[in-house]
Order: sequence, then structure tokens, then C-alpha cells
Amino acid sequence: MDSSSRSRCQNSLSLGLFFCGLLAGGLIVSCTPSQPQIVQSFTQLNHVFDPSVGKWQEKLAVWVQVDNKDGWGDVTSVVVHHPAERIWWRLDPDNWSVQQQGEAVWIGTNSLQTADGSPLPTGTWDLTVVTKAQKTAEMEFSLTAPLGLASSGAPKLEPVLAKGPPLVLKNFTQQYLVWAYDSLGAYLGTARKTDPELSGSDLASTPSERSKIRWLVFYSFDKSTGNGTEAGPFPVSFTN
Repeated sequence: MDSSSRSRCQNSLSLGLFFCGLLAGGLIVSCTPSQPQIVQSFTQLNHVFDPSVGKWQEKLAVWVQVDNKDGWGDVTSVVVHHPAERIWWRLDPDNWSVQQQGEAVWIGTNSLQTADGSPLPTGTWDLTVVTKAQKTAEMEFSLTAPLGLASSGAPKLEPVLAKGPPLVLKNFTQQYLVWAYDSLGAYLGTARKTDPELSGSDLASTPSERSKIRWLVFYSFDKSTGNGTEAGPFPVSFTN
């Protein structure tokens, strides 16, 4: 899978921006820039196994819902920062994703990770929303111990998708979601499973639909730690 298709598998959300202005009496009327507010936030640590490189990594999902009278398109960046370890990322329209649920607009990503894929530091993180007028809204969140690949309870064994039929998922949790994608990385569907065996009929109802499936990604969520575990994408081919 090329890099663009892999990115589509991992984060298939549409991007968009909203801008507005005011023109009256032939003059541009300006108003005092509004102060943004973080209405809600979502953060989650995910342990990700990529079979193409054969190792576990940690990725951080960060999403914010921003209330701003000038519109969410007035937001220019979202900065995620760990002050103690001096690790930070800057999200902007070029690298964030946008998801709209009714009137709520969420900005964020599922794919923050260190350059070498090492475990993310625990403790307090800062999240800052910045607007065009340099107005900011800030909040904190924590990644509490025990985290890290060795101590978090994430599987140490490498997940394996044994060829079938049926396919058999080994070294993974017994309850999981499986996401199906086509050869270009476009999302096709989801199945919820409670056993390791997987057939094409779990994912699609007709042979023609099953024949489009080329990649599978597996995901589970641990309520006790609040962390996710993901493995894939794995190449597959269903003939009937």
C-alpha cells in the first residue's frame, strides 16, 4: 500500500475550511476578534502494530470541538505540547482532519507520534487552540502511568493474520472491530467480531463486494486503561 492509501486507511475524514467576512456601505467593517472556547475534547492513546515494519508504536488521537463567534474556520492551529519533555506538534489546515456531527465541528488527528516511534511521555500535556487574531484557548490532559509499550498491557506478541479460509487473527484481543478497505485505501465497511476466525461474508454480503476488499485493519478498545489497540493494514483477497 502506498503512503497516500495507507493514510486514507488510517484516517478517512474529509477536510474543509469555513471563512466569513462583513462588507457594509462600501467599507469593510471590522469587529473585535472573539475569544475561542474549547467546548469538548477527546484524547486517546493507541498502540499500533504495522505489519509492514513488524513493530509496535504509540499514536495519540487528539480532537477538539471549538466554539468561536467568528466561525471555526477562524482557527489557524491546534498545538499539542508536553512541557516537561519538550515534545510538541502543530496541527493546521494542511495536516488536521475535520469531522462534522450535526452542528458540532471537530478538528484533530488520530496519528500523533514521536519521530522514532518511541513511547509517548506520561504526565500533563497542554492543548492550545489559536485563531487568526492570535486569540487562544487552552486546556490540559494527562496520559497517566502505566503507559508505554512495555508497561501498558499492550500485546507484546506480533498480531498475525493466518491465511484461510477462514482467516484467523492470532495474538490479538477476542473482541474487536475489523475495517475493510479497497486497493486505493478507500473505506468499505466494518464488522464486529468476538472470535478470531474471519470470512468474507463477515464484511460484505455479495461476492462482487467481497472481491473489492484488499486491506484489513483490526481495532479494540480497553475500557480499563482507556487505550486502543490497532493492527494493520493486512493484505487480503476474497474469491467468493
